[in-house]
Amino acid sequence: MRSRTAAVFLAASVFFSVAAVSGSSLPLQTVAIVAGEPYDLGYQLGEILSDRMRDFVSTYSPLVDVLYPWYTNNSATYDSFVQFNNDAYPEVYQEIVGLADGASVSLVDLLLLALEPEIMAILCATLSPDQCVRQQSTDFMAMEMNDISIMAHNDDADSAYFHGHFLFHASQTWQPTALAADRFNSLTYLGHVSGFSVGWNDYIVYTVNSLPPTDVTVGRAFYFITRDVLNSISLDDAILRATPDNVALGYSINIADLMGNKMVNIEVHSSGSDMVEVKDNTYLERVNQYVRMSVNQKPGNSTLHRAATLDAYGSPLNVDSLLGLLGDTSDPDYPIFRNGNAPDTLFTISTVTFDFKSRAISVYHANPALNEPLQIMSLPPLPIETYDEFRWLFLLVVILGSAFCVGFFVLLALYLHLRIRAGYANMKQNTELSEKTS
Repeated sequence: MRSRTAAVFLAASVFFSVAAVSGSSLPLQTVAIVAGEPYDLGYQLGEILSDRMRDFVSTYSPLVDVLYPWYTNNSATYDSFVQFNNDAYPEVYQEIVGLADGASVSLVDLLLLALEPEIMAILCATLSPDQCVRQQSTDFMAMEMNDISIMAHNDDADSAYFHGHFLFHASQTWQPTALAADRFNSLTYLGHVSGFSVGWNDYIVYTVNSLPPTDVTVGRAFYFITRDVLNSISLDDAILRATPDNVALGYSINIADLMGNKMVNIEVHSSGSDMVEVKDNTYLERVNQYVRMSVNQKPGNSTLHRAATLDAYGSPLNVDSLLGLLGDTSDPDYPIFRNGNAPDTLFTISTVTFDFKSRAISVYHANPALNEPLQIMSLPPLPIETYDEFRWLFLLVVILGSAFCVGFFVLLALYLHLRIRAGYANMKQNTELSEKTS
């Protein structure tokens, strides 16, 4: 049996509920873990959430009614996906193995959840567009526009995730084969590997939009890639991790450095990627469709309606108007803040904002236009490398300080030299006077 950091688990694993506020009757859980190897991280999380995970995988309709029946008839394709991603991301694979072992659930079930976007894309020809992408979102990014520098994300999902998602804070003490962040935070779904929705660490923040390309090939899976992005140690590193070769499907990812000085959106597809930077005094909105790449896709009705509402809304003037946009319900059939009422099928289960002006992360578990945030956290302290604009001041201080020190010691040496010469002259004069007297 694999060794794991039981002592660390007992000392540092925390599981608690944050009380609901301002009309939100649904609690948001937070799990904090310090772990050694990737397997340990998954095992500890699975052990903490074991009862809920076992209940979830046995009742989650897309897994029971769609993914598992597909698996029984397409085991060779499943095996190819699993082998490819185990080879490409062995640490992520081991984390999923640990998660299954810790929760005492089937590894096949968790790997099917990790491959859900790809399997749904394969089945998309026989499904309605709104069934093809089960995790959807509405995103907004603004750079120094109307005094707003912010990233915001509505997370839309199946009703099963109302009680099936949580904030995950992890510290990784293992030594990776490549440089990686040793801490990360994520809005995580039960039974899933972290990272495919909202994530941040000590270097970057990012949000993700599922996209609906109709072509899929065996390759790097969406959820494996975004889990790897959580390990990024800079914005450039995150961009590289988010745009690997041999992508199986596709997605859109919004990434910013920790200071909010640079924000980018990247559309990713098996054929390549397209990146655009959000410049000063501009903003960018995203829903679940490609807008720059020429890709065969099958966007759902909700996506098309939300895009139209965003276009009609225009640019928010301040944070409050942005929250009003994310909470908009003006479209009775397919609102931006979704309630699952027919003909829509999904719910907005959380809203997360990263305000780079106030350095605040706000998490809402009810309509952000009508409710206060359920939880407010601070963005991580800025890493030293983000202080580029202050380096000239630092160098000036170093130069002036060095000049002062050199000048001080030169003057001290000169002073001591003069005192010694004066003392020697006095001693010589006294000696001569003594000789004359004698």
